Amino acid sequence: MKLCFTMGMDLDPRRLLTLQAVARHGGVSGAAVVLRISPSAVSQQLHALERTAGVVLLDRSARTVQLTPAGLSLLEAAALIEDALDGASAELGRRQADVAGQVVVGSFQSAIIALVSPAVEALREQHPRLEVQVREVVDSQIARMLRSGELDVGTVEVRLGAALPRGLAELAVIDDPWRVIVPSTWAVSQIAQLRQRPWISTFDDARADALEQLAAEHRFTPIIAHQCVEYPSVIALVGAGAGAAVVPSLALHLFETPRVKRLRASGLGVRTVTVLHRSSRKEPTAAVQAVIDAIVHVAAMLSSP
Repeated sequence: MKLCFTMGMDLDPRRLLTLQAVARHGGVSGAAVVLRISPSAVSQQLHALERTAGVVLLDRSARTVQLTPAGLSLLEAAALIEDALDGASAELGRRQADVAGQVVVGSFQSAIIALVSPAVEALREQHPRLEVQVREVVDSQIARMLRSGELDVGTVEVRLGAALPRGLAELAVIDDPWRVIVPSTWAVSQIAQLRQRPWISTFDDARADALEQLAAEHRFTPIIAHQCVEYPSVIALVGAGAGAAVVPSLALHLFETPRVKRLRASGLGVRTVTVLHRSSRKEPTAAVQAVIDAIVHVAAMLSSP
C-alpha cells in the first residue's frame, strides 16, 4: 500500500537511514551496533521521525520488529538515499584513485587537433602514469574498433542514438555549426548564386548530409566536382577556386585562410561531436573516464563565450 505524506514535511535523511537499519538488522539493538550509536539514540531518532511524519512507523506490540505500512513506504525513500550515497562515494573513490594504464583514443582529424590533443596535454600533468595513445580513424570504424577492444574511447561527428551498438555508450560533447564557404574570388553573396557552381563534398558522412539538407532547403541539386575526406583538403580546394563547400565551424577555425569566405545560409544545423566508449559493470574504467572527462572539459572551454 502506498501512503502519501504531508507536502513540505522535513524528513531527515539520517533518520530514514536509521529506520532502514532497524528493519534490516532486526531491531533497535542491531541497528545501534551497525550505526555505532546507543540504542536510546536509535529510539530517539525513530520517535522524532514519527513526529515529523505524523504516523506510527513501528508496531511495538509485536515480539519482533514489524514496520507499519507507513514505515514500509518510508523504506523506499531510505533505499534511494542509500543508493545515492553509495554512488557518490564510488564516484569520489574513482576520481581520487591513482589513475594509471593505457587508453587508446580513436578520432578524426579536426577533433584530434581541437579536442583530443589539448586533453592529452592536460592529462599528462594530471595523471603522469596514464598513457594515452591516439589513432586517426574515420567515423565508420569507431564502433567496431571499440567493440573489438582496439580502441577505448572514440569521437564521431554524429549521434548514433537508436543505432548505437549494444555495449557502447555515447556522450555529446559539443555542437559545432556547419558553415558554407566559397572562394574569395567568387562574386557571390547568397546560396541561390551557387546553384550552377561546383561543390566539394565527401562520401557518405555528416558533411554530405549537411550539404544535402542545405540543397533541399534552397531547392537545388549540388554539382559535386570533387570529393575529399579531410577538412584541410576541402578548404584548400575552396581556396584554389575549385568549388564551394560545407564545413564545420571548428574545422574552419583551425584551417581558415584568406582565400575563402563564408556565406550566410539557413538550413544547415550543427554537427554534434560525440564521445563513444564501452559501457558495462566494469567499464568505463577510471583511466578511460579520466580521458572522457578531459575531452569534455576541453569541449566546454571551446563552447564558452
